[in-house]
Formats: sequence, C-alpha cells, structure tokens
Amino acid sequence: MSQSVPPGPLGRFQADDVVLARFNLVNPITLNTASCQTPSVPVAMGDDYQLHEFKKSGDAPRAIKFNIALNQCQFGIKKVTYQLKATTQVLDAQKGVVALNTGSTAKGIGLQLMNDVGQPIALDTPYPFDGFNPSGTDFKIPLSAAYYRLAEGKLEAGTANTEVTFIVSYL
Repeated sequence: MSQSVPPGPLGRFQADDVVLARFNLVNPITLNTASCQTPSVPVAMGDDYQLHEFKKSGDAPRAIKFNIALNQCQFGIKKVTYQLKATTQVLDAQKGVVALNTGSTAKGIGLQLMNDVGQPIALDTPYPFDGFNPSGTDFKIPLSAAYYRLAEGKLEAGTANTEVTFIVSYL
C-alpha cells in the first residue's frame, strides 16, 4: 500500500502573528508500507504412512520440509519475525502440536510444526527470521511438519488434515 504527499505548502514556523519561515514541498513524496507478499503454503504430508510407524506416544516418523515464501519485499524492512497460530485445537503449544481438523477421519495423531533442523516451533511465539537481508527482495523461511502420535486415543488410519496460520511482522 502506498500513500502520496503532494507538492505544495507543508507548514510554517511563526511567533505570535509573525511568520518566520514557510516550508514547501517541491516534489511529491510516496510513502510505502513495508511488507512482502506471502502466498498460502499447502504442505503435502504424504498418504503412505503405516500404523506401525506410530507405536508409542510422541512418534513422528517423517518430517516434511516446506517454506513460507516472502516475495517482493519492499525496501525499508530491517527485521522480520514470524509466528504460527493454530486454527484447530492446540494439543501442546510448546511442542507445536495441533489437532487434525474436523473433516479428518484418522484418530490418535496430530501434526507437529518444527523449524528446519527439527526443533519444535512453539505456537503463538514470535521467532526472528535470521535469513532476512534488507537488501534482498525474495526469501524463504524453512520449516517442517510431521504427523505426531498422541498419548490418548485409539490409533486409526484415515485422512489427516489441519490448517495453521502464519503471521509475519515487518520492522
């Protein structure tokens, strides 16, 4: 989003009724909101899991890597932070585990969100994006996700989908 300040009178400095100086803008100034385009990120978790891969609570047999894209970043951004917010039930905020959505038929598993080296991403917690460079325009925040065996509930095969919102802040 951009706003423009047109050329012309900008202000004046005065004491009582005496105008000491007038300030005029010769050229227009265009102000841009610092932001990047962040498209949605579908993550194909796969459909070839076997129940024996989830023997005990906490089993997460495969991490699937994905990226949050920051495209066409505007000049002026100095720092980027991101956080993940569950749109389904939070099962363990510190371990980044969320429930499957109501349309899923699988039982006994959730989804765990992690950084690119496999450490859990705590939900609703801002993280700095260390790969951001103020002179660049396109970036990728590397993350991963894995199906996660829950402590409670019977394990049953079926569809396993969920949604998570990512929030990116520009400073």
